[in-house]
Amino acid sequence: KGANGIAYASSNHQVLAFDLEGDAIGLAPGAFAGLKEPGITYVPADDELYVADFQLDKIFVFDLLGNAVAVTGAFPGLNGPYAMAYVSDTNHLYVANYNANTISVFDLQGNAVSVSGAFPGLSGPAGMVFVPSNHLLYVTNKTSSIMTVYDVNGNLQSLAGTFPGLSSPIGLALDPDNSLLYVPNLASVTVYNLDGTAHPVAGSWSGASVPIGITAVP
Repeated sequence: KGANGIAYASSNHQVLAFDLEGDAIGLAPGAFAGLKEPGITYVPADDELYVADFQLDKIFVFDLLGNAVAVTGAFPGLNGPYAMAYVSDTNHLYVANYNANTISVFDLQGNAVSVSGAFPGLSGPAGMVFVPSNHLLYVTNKTSSIMTVYDVNGNLQSLAGTFPGLSSPIGLALDPDNSLLYVPNLASVTVYNLDGTAHPVAGSWSGASVPIGITAVP
């Protein structure tokens, strides 16, 4: 969701815009041009949309109307960019490379940023969120069915819990109001506290068969 009250969704090689009632918003011809397999993140620091294209190994930057925004860097070294997270602490964009089992860090102009850690333990990183309250990055790994947690410098963190019950997780969402993490798995959704312990919920996520994305609206 952008700051203009519009929801943006990536679908069928394009980015679509909707109002918050779900009605499509017409964009100018050529908006969000050149995409193949996009994933999208809104960055409030510059009020722009960053789109990672899994097929093209590129990141594109657009304004909220879908016009391309020029940046000085080229977002180098991407390999199957999938999940992204904007880290307000550093004003940097963190990009998970699914094919390479790495995380790349960039400033908002697309220049690579060095960090002291190496983000160890990644295996098919497919979901990522930054939690401002504890300044940590949480990453779901589809191949190994584990969650790995890092500080913003890429150093692996140990938590009280082990995020039990993960099964090919492919997304991740933060509920900041309740400090909970929601993870879509192969056949259901699991919920965790920020320390990695399971958080029981009353419902059974009926109908959530092979979910591939999730978001939480506070």
